[in-house]
Amino acid sequence: MRDVALLDVSTGEMTALTPGRHDDRRPVWHPDGERLAYTSFRDDVPNTFVYDLDAKTHRRVTNVVTGATATSWLPPDSSARAKADSLGETAAGRLVVTATPSQTRDQAYFVEPERTPHSNDSVHVPAAYSDWAKARPPRTIPRRIASDSSLVTGRSDYNSWANITHVLSLPLPYYNGPNEWGVAGLTVWNEPLGKHALALAGSASFPSPLDNSYFLASYVNNQFWPTLTLSGYSFPYTARIYDGSFLVEDRTGLDLSMRWPLDAFSAPYAGASLLGRLRYAAVDPLETDDLLYGAFDLPGSPRLPEPERGEVTQLTLGFQWKRQRPYRFNNVHPLDGLGLRAAVTGAADVLGAESRYLRGDLASYAVVPAFGKSRLFVYGRAQAQTGDPLMQNYIGFSRYDAIRPGLPGATPLALGAGAERVRGYRRLGGVSRAALAKPRHAGAGRPRVVG
Repeated sequence: MRDVALLDVSTGEMTALTPGRHDDRRPVWHPDGERLAYTSFRDDVPNTFVYDLDAKTHRRVTNVVTGATATSWLPPDSSARAKADSLGETAAGRLVVTATPSQTRDQAYFVEPERTPHSNDSVHVPAAYSDWAKARPPRTIPRRIASDSSLVTGRSDYNSWANITHVLSLPLPYYNGPNEWGVAGLTVWNEPLGKHALALAGSASFPSPLDNSYFLASYVNNQFWPTLTLSGYSFPYTARIYDGSFLVEDRTGLDLSMRWPLDAFSAPYAGASLLGRLRYAAVDPLETDDLLYGAFDLPGSPRLPEPERGEVTQLTLGFQWKRQRPYRFNNVHPLDGLGLRAAVTGAADVLGAESRYLRGDLASYAVVPAFGKSRLFVYGRAQAQTGDPLMQNYIGFSRYDAIRPGLPGATPLALGAGAERVRGYRRLGGVSRAALAKPRHAGAGRPRVVG
């Protein structure tokens, strides 16, 4: 705190003009020596006050929320003198006050020292608008509540099965002609901690329910260390680009898949997992007569084999490792990354299956810095197989890039996901071995392919 004091130079006596309870500073004398303007921080912002030495009184001149500081006195002009003379008074002049109405602007004002500033003290707010500030709840919850053992009726382990709850069910009637109409639907159930999740989608079609009805059921179990997924389906399960057209297969089967995270490979922004899948499926290609075999082939390019129906019992074991730092646009333009996936798939002629083969699949990718935020994406894949798989499960290449819809979780729609596209290479083949490498350069704004 500081005050404003008057020092008598001849005697050395000092007289305080302000009480010293506030921060008062920057005194400015009036030319006649009878008044003193000063700046006070009693409002937490500077405002101007005037002290009258004869009357020994203080009066407020400004009441500005952003502050106002007195810098000097100006002598009265002719109009002020004429007005004061008509009233029999002495013209006091005006104060020069600086204020800061915004962070980017300072202004100076001429202020009459006799002015009465605006004050909120006389504002009356009706009770209907102000009583809410005084309202209190009938009972308040204490900060600390002592434990009461009488409220515990029993103790038991958490049962995740008993807490599976319904999330969503959506039935939807449909009509596709007099020979195909019915009800389609979806239902989802889960457990709050994510230990169990169940989803069922399907349709009941009439008047031929056995021929045109489909279902897809999936159950995910996180109760144990590996994540287990059990799926059953009778569905046009896969749709993919095949040669120059689409191949849709009606699949009926059962899948059991496993994902086991490995702590041995854990590192910052990296993770590894063991993958497993046991599958039995009956495959029936639909409308193969409409496939455009070889419609866009160049001379000498072989056409793909005609799809065949059959049953498959297969086991897939794999390992994947990936390292990638978090980034907002990783799905569009990752700035770094490194990954490896290796899998072995074997099929045996059991449970009525006729297909018997062994296939190895190795894939890897890397994101390499180029210049600026542009990156070079390098992807490689090698496949080899021996045996006799179904014709449509060939090893080779595709005319078009794979189309994977951005839907959460697994989706039965994966167009061309089994074969890779290599730009400029038109031989689709079914072969026993295949390898490819695809470099691609992309800038941070718009991806641009150069190779």
